[in-house]
Amino acid sequence: MKIERMFTVVHKLGPVWWGVCEVVPLFGTDGRLLAYCEKGFDYASGQLPTEIFNHEMMDIDPSDPCQMAGFMSKYGLLGPSVARRGRAIANILDIETLEDAARVDTAYDIYSSHCGRSKPYLHPDEGMLNWYLAVRDSLRREGYAELDRSCLSPYCVNYLGIATAEEAERSFRGLRLSGIVCGALAAFQDVREIMAYLNGLSCPGEDLALGDEREVAEVIRAADAFLSECLAALTPKIGFVEASDDRGNVKAYRCSPPSYEDELAEQEEGCLQSAIAAQIYNFALDGSKCRVCEYCGKVFVEKYSPHRKGAPRVSTFCSDSCQQSKKQKRYRANHAK
Repeated sequence: MKIERMFTVVHKLGPVWWGVCEVVPLFGTDGRLLAYCEKGFDYASGQLPTEIFNHEMMDIDPSDPCQMAGFMSKYGLLGPSVARRGRAIANILDIETLEDAARVDTAYDIYSSHCGRSKPYLHPDEGMLNWYLAVRDSLRREGYAELDRSCLSPYCVNYLGIATAEEAERSFRGLRLSGIVCGALAAFQDVREIMAYLNGLSCPGEDLALGDEREVAEVIRAADAFLSECLAALTPKIGFVEASDDRGNVKAYRCSPPSYEDELAEQEEGCLQSAIAAQIYNFALDGSKCRVCEYCGKVFVEKYSPHRKGAPRVSTFCSDSCQQSKKQKRYRANHAK
């Protein structure tokens, strides 16, 4: 059986701007990881290195809070868009009763990722309250209760994003697997070769061990479904702005969402998840240009050379480190004779 790639959009996708700031893990008193939260204010606009899913993400264990917090502090919070969680932290800090917890969850739908139930706020229980209280207490221990709530300061908690441990890990695993799958389908069509490639890649916390063609198809389908879900944020939008009346008087108010190319790209904040998803999609579009690294065996399109300026180089190695490792291996082999 052969598998071929298909696309509904055949042009490159660009991510919407997103901010990056320090991300800290939140723990319960029992040491259990609860969530990841932004702290401070944006110190950089998000940028991705070449094929991040092929390099930095391959070395991260998504179940390790320290590694995940370090990764997100460098590239951005993973999970839902920060813009969708505006004031979530401030509201969580005020939770005292089950009614408070249900009200917060109705607005932000955070608890569902932890409990695995859809719309748990429709049937709030003690489990929901206890979880939110644990998050609240962890936020207080981390000093969030002392942060400004006026919306006038960059240190204001209303500007900060929060993602549950489950949201961040699901996002990371889903993106990494999507990148691996896109690499496999770029280089191979025969399902047995695809299975061998997927089973041969090693990264922390991921062991596919696929046994037959049906399992291969299921993994590809799941990875593509997740990638499409992430790309939904980049769906083209349409709208209009009423600029002037018949006499030429400018009207500043907005009649509907502005067109994407016009204003939305500058005003709407994106997120790391959709940015990585766009990079993977573009990688898949360039699949005909792919090569297989001579050292590590990973499929790549553009070589990762972090200190090089200008156009990417054509190479048989996916990164400078693989090229250097190959040289050292060849050197040792020659001097061992």
